[in-house]
Amino acid sequence: MIVAVALPIPVDTAFDFALADGRPPEAVVGRRVRVRFSGTDLWGIAIAARPEDAAASLEPVLEVAPPPAYPPDLLEFCAAVCRDVCAPLGLLLNRTLPRATRRSPAPRRIALAAPLSDVLAYAERMQRRAPRQVAALRSLLAATGAVAETDLALPRRSVDRLIETGWVAAADSAPVARSEAPWPEEWPRRGRALLTAEDRMAEYGRLLDAVAADGRQALILAPEILLAHRLYRRLAHGRSEGALYHSGLSDGARGAVWERAAAGSLPWVIGTRSAVFLPFRDLALIVVDEEQDSSHKQADRLPYFHARRAAELRMQNGLLVLGSAAPSAETAHAVRRGEVVRAPTRETTRARSWEFVPPESPGRPLTEDLVSRIGRVLEAGRRVVIGVPRRGYFPAVLCRACRRPIRCDVCGTNLSVGERGRGAACPVCGRAPAVARCGHCASTDVAFVGYGTLRIEDELRAHAPKASILRVDADAVETGSPTDAFLERLEETADIVLGTAMLAKGPSLARVGLVIVLDVDRRLAVPDFRARERTLQYLTSIAALGGEAPVVVVTQSPDRSVFRFVQSGDYEGFLDSELADREAFSYPPYGHLARVVLTRNDRGRREADGIRLRQEVAEASVSVLGPARDAKDARRAVFLLKAERREFLLAACGRLRASGLPVQVDVDPDRP
Repeated sequence: MIVAVALPIPVDTAFDFALADGRPPEAVVGRRVRVRFSGTDLWGIAIAARPEDAAASLEPVLEVAPPPAYPPDLLEFCAAVCRDVCAPLGLLLNRTLPRATRRSPAPRRIALAAPLSDVLAYAERMQRRAPRQVAALRSLLAATGAVAETDLALPRRSVDRLIETGWVAAADSAPVARSEAPWPEEWPRRGRALLTAEDRMAEYGRLLDAVAADGRQALILAPEILLAHRLYRRLAHGRSEGALYHSGLSDGARGAVWERAAAGSLPWVIGTRSAVFLPFRDLALIVVDEEQDSSHKQADRLPYFHARRAAELRMQNGLLVLGSAAPSAETAHAVRRGEVVRAPTRETTRARSWEFVPPESPGRPLTEDLVSRIGRVLEAGRRVVIGVPRRGYFPAVLCRACRRPIRCDVCGTNLSVGERGRGAACPVCGRAPAVARCGHCASTDVAFVGYGTLRIEDELRAHAPKASILRVDADAVETGSPTDAFLERLEETADIVLGTAMLAKGPSLARVGLVIVLDVDRRLAVPDFRARERTLQYLTSIAALGGEAPVVVVTQSPDRSVFRFVQSGDYEGFLDSELADREAFSYPPYGHLARVVLTRNDRGRREADGIRLRQEVAEASVSVLGPARDAKDARRAVFLLKAERREFLLAACGRLRASGLPVQVDVDPDRP
């Protein structure tokens, strides 16, 4: 038998290998296989097989791995996504499939087995000695019935101990009965729909119940791991067992979800963008929450796909719900054209006040008035939410002599100070020079400027030493999955919650009395045609965290038009203005973009590559802008391709990738 294998290398071709162990093709296709390629052992994915004698010149398949595996329909979907973003199939397949599945006893459903008063007394006594068991008991106290063992966040031996001591008991482990919820009349069963309510949890829950009533499966995509866990906490309560799926989980845990989805025994999943590739047996619903969020785009490695676009390709025979209080211009334009249905919302308009105030001084992000207001809110037993533009301590390191930023010698990125008590370091490659030296004038006299979440946290601790402060940024949640304690502090108990854009997503928090947004001007100054749109979306999202709490925005330009639209809640007026600008310059949704990076380091050869790039696409119906210097690596040149139709753009990108030029192609880039 000849097996076509997609290898984890950036090429579009699958390679043929010989397999002579007598298996039928269907027992191999979709599996991970080990082969010898260019003198090295590689694991790839078998994407096709034909039962014919292999030529003697073909290398043999050395090993066929056990499941998990891709079913045929999922292989076809993955290929469609790669064609849509002009990316190699082998990289997607090999990065998406879990390498193992956790083989463990079947999960049980657990319920309390002792009187409520006894459980409370036991939990009080054991708070220090067994905090995880106490947390599990409290989860059971808050539940309306039995809870899946996997939701208790306890090792199986600890659950066994609680059963042995009589505090809990294993309930009926039979599958949860199908929901009897009817399909909501206002929701179509197929097509695309936009839900613009700030609090969308109730509608998501109704849809999950309706899909379960049909005996089918549903997927909710969140832009961040933190938000995925928050959505899971809200939606799992009292509902048939679902699962979380994201890169922070172990390979075995992801493999277990993969197998359950393929078996049809998993009614719903909440995950980040990789969850769109799960092998659901009967998928009826995909929800893309915070659909406007740029984190839905995989921009750090190939393939550069967007979860919203991938969901559109996958949900051809079901319902795709796009959730956002301030949707992307592309989605809003599709609503106006009748391509997306606007779903009715039961939410009433929230009355909140907006204030736009100037900073006191560049070195003092929190004004005396803000510090005073924070104190009054805390005294009233309410909470404060603060949005900060950057993580770390000092986001910029400048030369005092020429005022230019100090850059990394290795990759050209501007240095910053990411940790307390540390010196300047590169946030991309991690290099920390012994002496920060200006590459322009060679001066070593540098200044640390700006502020990140760590610096704001220190300032808040000085002003409110008794307050419980929770920082939410990539450093604070870098271990993968947030702990239950972290989520509890975020949702309920922390007096002050501050964070980067990671914080400004998802359902509202409890007891918020004030929302503060610092240095919003940084967002407006980003060299991106989406800067105004993303500023409006950020302000809308972070304000929604506080419910009806007042919002104070610190800005040097309070008269900017985007602030007037935010304050009045006139999203349609903003959209009129934004779409007019987009149409004038053929930006999405009136055109399609691709970012092409020439990666050759030698300047002379790179310039020659740029000339050849223009020649390669000269006959295609695309326009070429550039070259510009890559912000992350000054040795690389960036071109922007524009086309009126997507097929023209993909044809031009395909020609570039086939030309032999050293290029990276990003279709629908996050930023030009």
